[in-house]
Amino acid sequence: MTQKIKSLLNTNAGYIALPRSLAEAILAEKVIENVASLYSLLLLEANYGNTRKQGNVLERGELDTTLKELAQNTHTDYTRIRRFMKQLELEGLIIYISRNGRRYILLPYYEEHCGRKVRPVEQADGTIHSQNQTDKDFDLFWEFYHEMIPVTPQDRAKARKIYGRLSLNDRESAVRNVEVYYASLASEKHAKWAVNYLKDKSFIMDKQA
Repeated sequence: MTQKIKSLLNTNAGYIALPRSLAEAILAEKVIENVASLYSLLLLEANYGNTRKQGNVLERGELDTTLKELAQNTHTDYTRIRRFMKQLELEGLIIYISRNGRRYILLPYYEEHCGRKVRPVEQADGTIHSQNQTDKDFDLFWEFYHEMIPVTPQDRAKARKIYGRLSLNDRESAVRNVEVYYASLASEKHAKWAVNYLKDKSFIMDKQA
């Protein structure tokens, strides 16, 4: 992910709460000029609850739209929209999914970038899962790490906090390089707890050299 996008999506920098209608009005005032403004628009347009459309369920964080419709609705050149969407796809901020013969746009980090809080009615009927994408990714990392490394799980909550501060690229490296890290150890008794593996960024292999 580019440094500019990382800085714009830094969730540790806090949030400004705007009414949805105000945010929509602000974006409607101008043509989409950059990737950040397009991503902001997608966050606004994405489903904020599971709904049924034309017989299909559209889930939270998904959009049912085409690039042509995005270009028309924003009065933006189609070629520009296509270029920006390709960049968002490469950054991992959008994913195209197919379901029941239709193609949808999924925003995998919708929960983080919207600062989501589950409303009581959503908790009651269970229509929306309480985990966000980072929680799910961390669970996968945690399970994989302890499958590969013979250490007792320790300080899960602290490890989750550290994991949440990592960039998307570092999160991918943390999973991808678990086995490489383990193979680099002189003895398995030197294997770190997962929390220290993350804290020390032991998944960055050039640090091992």
